[in-house]
Amino acid sequence: MSPGKGLLWTGRILSIVFVLFMIMDGVMKIVRPPSVVEGSAKMGYVASTLPGIGVALLLCTLLYVVPKTRVLGGLLLTGYLGGAVASQVRVGPLPSNSRSRSCLPWSSGPASGSSNRLCER
Repeated sequence: MSPGKGLLWTGRILSIVFVLFMIMDGVMKIVRPPSVVEGSAKMGYVASTLPGIGVALLLCTLLYVVPKTRVLGGLLLTGYLGGAVASQVRVGPLPSNSRSRSCLPWSSGPASGSSNRLCER
């Protein structure tokens, strides 16, 4: 049984948005604008390591985009994102400005109710 057209296109659109975000993140690490260097420094990463991290991210994303290597790319991106989460846990809470932006999508959903415990501090 094949998924419906709506489900298929939803998956495609979500994959495209994810890939575009990963490409943007990788390119920003290679280009190194001041805001990225500053944010990475707060996370404990030296500016000289950013291009290598960006290239690794772009290669993992490329593997994810190619159909024959999609599973390998997905596994590598899972590891990359796990490292990002581990870095965040090691450093501590986000500044309130960033936390507000990251919680916005969840707090505006219809099932979120009047309060979102993940975003409260």
